[in-house]
Amino acid sequence: MAQKFFTIILVPNAKARLRRFTISHKLVAIAGSVSAIVILVAGIFIYRSTRIAWQVSELEAMRAENTQLRQANLDYRKSVETLKDKVNTLREYTKKLNTIAGISDPSSITMVGMGGIGGFNEATTTTSDTLTRPLTSELGLLKTETGQIEKQMQSLMTFFSSQSLLLASTPSIWPTAGYLSCSYGWRIDPFTKQNDFHSGIDISSQVGQPIIAPSDGIVIWAAPRNGYGNVMIIDHDFGYQTRYGHMSGFAVRPGQRVQRGQVIGYVGNTGKSTGPHLHYEVWVHNQAVNPMQFILEEYRKM
Repeated sequence: MAQKFFTIILVPNAKARLRRFTISHKLVAIAGSVSAIVILVAGIFIYRSTRIAWQVSELEAMRAENTQLRQANLDYRKSVETLKDKVNTLREYTKKLNTIAGISDPSSITMVGMGGIGGFNEATTTTSDTLTRPLTSELGLLKTETGQIEKQMQSLMTFFSSQSLLLASTPSIWPTAGYLSCSYGWRIDPFTKQNDFHSGIDISSQVGQPIIAPSDGIVIWAAPRNGYGNVMIIDHDFGYQTRYGHMSGFAVRPGQRVQRGQVIGYVGNTGKSTGPHLHYEVWVHNQAVNPMQFILEEYRKM
């Protein structure tokens, strides 16, 4: 069978010679097939490239969203931690109010009885687990606890509404500004180097820093006393008594009635002392107790 051809005649211009080309049908078919394949491959490539670009864009969007969710989750956890700190502060505040009211059982506000341990020595002178627990569980616990604290606060408000004299007599504020240099409890005595019970707290401050009465009362002592140097003792109602040691001077005298916030003397370095500070004690029914149980206000720094 004779091979079939296509004849292509080119006429460059009217005066030029004609140019004739012949192309076989088979070559045309092959060229068409190749062109179709090229177009198909190009189409597939363009489609896949477009799809990949769309998937990459979607992946980037998901990554961005995931980053935002992760940050939101961290912020949420921080908020929960902040809320926990506030709940803990409120719990401690409520505990102190219970102590002041003499309520050991928050559900019973009719019990009035204070107690403590210790004595006045006359011879010598304070997030990984959270991150592993579900946030819903954390919030559930916080919700339950805040509900309980709210009930306690309501009961305490009812109790204290008829106990204004008790509140006025309770040593509930810092007696001076400074920083807590020694806590209540057992310690190593700075002079004897022996284990010794510290029946109060030490607040380091500057000589001459005012000392104020933490509650209403009557001054029953203002004179030197053993290793505590210049000492003042104030008697309050409801069995409260406060003592102040190492004072540089007095602003009130024995027998004088003082009110909460009134200046009663000044920080000093008298008696057995390693530096200027106030030794502060709280006694309830002739027993020394931790003054921090009664202080309701924020730490008073200089």
